[in-house]
Amino acid sequence: MSAIGGSLIAGASGIRAIQSFEVSDLPVKIAAQVPSGDTASGLFNADDWVPPKDQRKMDGFIVYALAAAAQAVEDAGWAPDDEESRERTGVMIGSGIGGLPGITDGALTLHERGPRRLSPFFIPANLINLASATSRFAMGSPGPITQWSRLARPERMQSATRPG
Repeated sequence: MSAIGGSLIAGASGIRAIQSFEVSDLPVKIAAQVPSGDTASGLFNADDWVPPKDQRKMDGFIVYALAAAAQAVEDAGWAPDDEESRERTGVMIGSGIGGLPGITDGALTLHERGPRRLSPFFIPANLINLASATSRFAMGSPGPITQWSRLARPERMQSATRPG
């Protein structure tokens, strides 16, 4: 288990001072952000999960989804060994909005520099369903994917996870 996972199970708080952006003019200066850094120090290192070249093509929420999906599959001991099992393996991931930092950067680029300066990866890097789709491909599963970007009604989640 990772140091982060162990801290969660132990009930240690992950709330810290915000260091990833300027907060001097904001009333709230704390958040529960994923601590990034060297894996040996017990921090999240995106390079452990996604090659740096590929990270430039996706928002951080997709990297977190890939890492979480890989850990969930490993923790579950799920290793489908035939095509039918792989086809029946699906991915369901939720996110509040997807790639908000990328969407913000894209909007600023569009406003300040025009549409020709917008990266061709802007849309695929920020779509909410890319977290599920990328995780599915990383697992080698052609099975179903789903995602949601708001709190789902319990009956919808029940029908989405029902076997068959």
